[in-house]
Amino acid sequence: MVASETPCRRSSFAATIGASLYEDITTTTIEINPRHLTFERIVGTGSMCEVWLAQWKPNPTMGTTPVAVKRLLQKRRNDHDVCIFLGDTRLLAVLRHPNIVAVLGVSWQSKKNIEVVLEYLDGGSLRHLLTSSSPLSMGWLGTKQSIAMDVIDGLVYLHQEEIIHQKLTADSVLVHATGRGVGAKLGNCGSMYRLRQPTMSARSTVSLTIFSPKSSQTDKHHQQQRRKWMAPEVLRGEEPTRAADMYAFGVLLSVLDTHDDPFKREAMDDSLILQRVSLGDMRPTLSLLCPPFIHEIAQKCLDVTPQLRPTATDVAGWLHTRGLCTSSMLSTSAANSRRGSLALSASTNSFQGSLPSLAMNRPQKPRLDTSVVL
Repeated sequence: MVASETPCRRSSFAATIGASLYEDITTTTIEINPRHLTFERIVGTGSMCEVWLAQWKPNPTMGTTPVAVKRLLQKRRNDHDVCIFLGDTRLLAVLRHPNIVAVLGVSWQSKKNIEVVLEYLDGGSLRHLLTSSSPLSMGWLGTKQSIAMDVIDGLVYLHQEEIIHQKLTADSVLVHATGRGVGAKLGNCGSMYRLRQPTMSARSTVSLTIFSPKSSQTDKHHQQQRRKWMAPEVLRGEEPTRAADMYAFGVLLSVLDTHDDPFKREAMDDSLILQRVSLGDMRPTLSLLCPPFIHEIAQKCLDVTPQLRPTATDVAGWLHTRGLCTSSMLSTSAANSRRGSLALSASTNSFQGSLPSLAMNRPQKPRLDTSVVL
């Protein structure tokens, strides 16, 4: 945050967007003059918003700072979507954690043209990092374990604040260079909601096959791919919980290990894959080269029963264990990790140039349970 920018002032359109939303946002962030932002290029587009790389120059005597500017697509600048956008911004603006992308300020141009200025991470998304490198060139000791620890630390913070991320994927994890190598932060946090806000639950329930008639083919593809990160119970229409975030973290470990999107090597229709996942008949796999402890953590996170998945705090404790991915730790744990809990059958979908797949046990059918997981 740059102190030279003036705090947000009550504007003439505050009443239009709702006084409570306006007051909440303006007490936790600053107003950034639109003329202080120079836009360069689009770095990301979703079904509702687009993100630009911009340069922020608060005043003539200061240098420029690269920032990410998130704003609604032109077609989504209606009263309903503006209120959703501001509600998401209100929640994001109060978060303070080194592994959460920070809000630097808000730029108010008109009542329907509002931009959120975020810190910019020059490494791009985790997906970009993984697709541009080989799984054999990036080991778990160091880079991958560091990324996993940063992500889980961000989830620990969110869950302690009674917040569900909902959209943890390789696209929503942003990476950057640090003194210890590669660091990661949780982005795309606009879809988060607090567990104690029942009015938000309608937005969080996800349909398995229904898309909005107004969705473009690109939007539908992105939504279909994101569903592959969703927990079985969420695909069945249940509300997301902390346990659903932990399932997505298990998928993240699989993607970190293989450098592939979940189920990319499966020779079946996406709808059939999602149906099998929702029934507990299918889940992501990891490679034969994955460290046993990482594989065991992923297996626990991907449990079909939400109540049996570990908490973010549990996983953080495991991942921060000194020497978790060292050769000595692997040699002493391999037998126990492989025996009994993991099926050592290679995937029939492996092909030349990719890592051999290590299939997990076939998960049991979900048990009927009417309890609510918080």
